[in-house]
Amino acid sequence: MPNHENDSCEELLDLSRANAQALVMATAAFLHESGVPVEAWASSIGRVFANSWDQELSLSAADFLDAMLTNYKSFGAEVLSVKMGEDVAEATISGFPKRELGIELLVDTTLAMPYLNVPEALASDHGLQWSWSAEGQRIRLMVTRTG
Repeated sequence: MPNHENDSCEELLDLSRANAQALVMATAAFLHESGVPVEAWASSIGRVFANSWDQELSLSAADFLDAMLTNYKSFGAEVLSVKMGEDVAEATISGFPKRELGIELLVDTTLAMPYLNVPEALASDHGLQWSWSAEGQRIRLMVTRTG
C-alpha cells in the first residue's frame, strides 16, 4: 500500500518540480483563456520577486545568470551550455516548460513561455538586461551589463 511517509527525497524533488511547472502552465493557460496578458503576469511576478533582492548588491552578468540557472534547475530544467563573463553571460537550457507535462495536462506549453520574462525586473534593478529566445525545445538565456 502506498504511504507518503516512504517517499524518498528524490521522489519528492521530482514531484515538486512537476508541480511547479504545472502551476506555471495552468496559470498561464487560465490567464490566456481569461484574456489577461500572460506577459503582464510574468512582469508582475518579477517585480514582486525583486522586493527580496538587495538593491545595493553588485552583480556581474555571470552572477545573475548563475542565480537564474539555479532557479530554472529547481523547476527541472537541464543546463546544456554556459558561457560566463562579467559583462555578458549566456546559457542554453531545456526542459522548461516541459513539453511532455503540457501534453499530459492538455495545456499549450507555449503559453508558459512568458514566465521566462520574470528575471527582467530583477536584472534591470542591478544594471543588467535579461533576454531569452526559443530554439526548438532549447531556451537561450542571455544577461548583459547595461550602461
